[in-house]
Amino acid sequence: MKRAAEHGHAVAQLLLASLYANGTGVPKDDDAAAKWCFAAAQQGSSNAAYCLGDMYAAGNGVPRSYETAVEWFMKAALAGHLDAQNGLAICYGLGKGVTQDHNAAATWFRLAADKGHAAAQLNLAVQYMRGRGVEKDPKEAVGWMKKSAEQGYALAQFMLGKAYLLGEGIRVNKAKGEEWIRKAAEQGETDAMTFLAECYYSGELLPKNLTEATRWFQTAAEQGIARSQLGTVSK
Repeated sequence: MKRAAEHGHAVAQLLLASLYANGTGVPKDDDAAAKWCFAAAQQGSSNAAYCLGDMYAAGNGVPRSYETAVEWFMKAALAGHLDAQNGLAICYGLGKGVTQDHNAAATWFRLAADKGHAAAQLNLAVQYMRGRGVEKDPKEAVGWMKKSAEQGYALAQFMLGKAYLLGEGIRVNKAKGEEWIRKAAEQGETDAMTFLAECYYSGELLPKNLTEATRWFQTAAEQGIARSQLGTVSK
């Protein structure tokens, strides 16, 4: 693979970068990963451009620079790379590496969301829920949340479950709320585990069930969640 990469094969360069980044078959080397990722990105690989943007955002193998991250995200996003579109939207929403612009964030989130990107769908839902870059519309927010949750995105499942329990943008349905939050918890979403445990313990949003409360507090605690390690003491 290294020979192919040295001869300018872009796919080999990106794969080699991945091996170095993960330490697969070679010692982990972020500098080498960035070098080969840059080589592939220069040849027009949108995957490499996105990965390079990620490296600059995290400071892996390169000096951290959100401005440079945005430049690479933009190159990949304009080529239709969904992860890059979502990443670029996040930068606009947070004002990292670029002037904060909620309208631009919403636009990029929608481009990726329309193509089925689960994280972007949830992010767009949050834009609608808060009225950032779009008119506040809880029902529209729930619609995008559902699309994301139905793809198995755990955080969306948790947020959709809470919406059902609290009646945020949708009619209260405790059975569906419990179902979605449980799906998220079973995928390892620790906030969902803790929230579910607290609901079962208090008996306010769901029927009181100390057995289930203990189970989910324990599961979350095993993931290192201090709030759940305290369990009922935190009450």
